[in-house]
Amino acid sequence: MKHKYKIITAILFIAVLFTLSIIETNDVISFNISQNIKAEKNKTWNALSDIGNIADFHPNIEKSYIIGDKKQGLGTQAIWKFYEKGEVTEEITQFTEGESFAVELIEGTIPVTYAETIFTVKKIQDEKTQVDIVMNFKMKFGILGAVMGNIIVKDKMQERMDNFLDSLETYLESGKKIAKNGVTGTGE
Repeated sequence: MKHKYKIITAILFIAVLFTLSIIETNDVISFNISQNIKAEKNKTWNALSDIGNIADFHPNIEKSYIIGDKKQGLGTQAIWKFYEKGEVTEEITQFTEGESFAVELIEGTIPVTYAETIFTVKKIQDEKTQVDIVMNFKMKFGILGAVMGNIIVKDKMQERMDNFLDSLETYLESGKKIAKNGVTGTGE
């Protein structure tokens, strides 16, 4: 009899999890980070806005390249392949030359249905630039995904973006590509 209740309980638990995973939510998860980079604004802008070469300094992206005819600015698309499994296609959807731009997820193998990252650069001093990042994303898997996104994924993404900005600064100072997990590679 106890075995029967365990089976029924397990089935009900799985049914509830399945139901939670298919219910759509409109919960967009957001965070902001800001960091001062020891590099002049134009140099910082040129590296950040060249989304086809983001793998040169992103510690989690192994390969990146432009797709299509548009090489820079509004409408530019790029594929980013991660060291971990997965890849995404991103497109620049907002672009103010030398000031800010936004990239939005077009498609990918990561567990999100929507992602937008907005980058803004501001001159602080001749050799110091403030980089602000606003990230908005919506998880797959309905309510269950939204809960996981707020509890686990948001913190992990913030940590990765902090590492990304540290790697950007190292890249701009050294001229050397950044390899997996922020290790300095070879220059070009």
